[in-house]
Amino acid sequence: MEAVHTLLWEKVINAEEIFENIQNPYVISIVQPTVEKMILLLDYETILLELTPEQSEQEKEKTKNLSFDGRGLKILIADDSPSIRDFLEQELLDNNFTVISAKDGKDALEKFNKEKIDLIISDVEMPRMDGLALTKMVRDDPEKSDLPIIVYSSIGDIGMKQRASYLKADHITKLNMDELLEKVGFLLKLQTNNKPTV
Repeated sequence: MEAVHTLLWEKVINAEEIFENIQNPYVISIVQPTVEKMILLLDYETILLELTPEQSEQEKEKTKNLSFDGRGLKILIADDSPSIRDFLEQELLDNNFTVISAKDGKDALEKFNKEKIDLIISDVEMPRMDGLALTKMVRDDPEKSDLPIIVYSSIGDIGMKQRASYLKADHITKLNMDELLEKVGFLLKLQTNNKPTV
């Protein structure tokens, strides 16, 4: 008999914590809805990139013509997919940004509270704390409420765009790297222009 289970992201466990040294790039998280049942959540982005490696190469080619210089700027990436984290990190490093990576929203929030971050790029569906909850926590801090945040999600429907907009975050669908970097440059330039001069 099949059943539908409704679970909070806080109950989802990162697979790295369970498997430790076992290398399985396709299992990203684990959910245990009942004592007898365990559900493995697959890393959709890693599977997609392996099935269509030309898509990754096409995205990298698009970004070669972009001329953003991120020198002196620090970006926090929150994504539970190691493949996406690595992909994003490399593209941002190539544009001279300093990059801090986090494997979920809770990890990202801890790093955010310790570092001076200029912009956040966050996935939505992550174990322990999802990207929208992370965005809300950042927005609730009055000193950091205007920080640029990009919700970078494989969920591209209008509902996700509206939720991101409600939290004063931009939304970009995953693997649109040229659009993402253009948005990063635009938001950081806007942020710099809006800073009061002394």
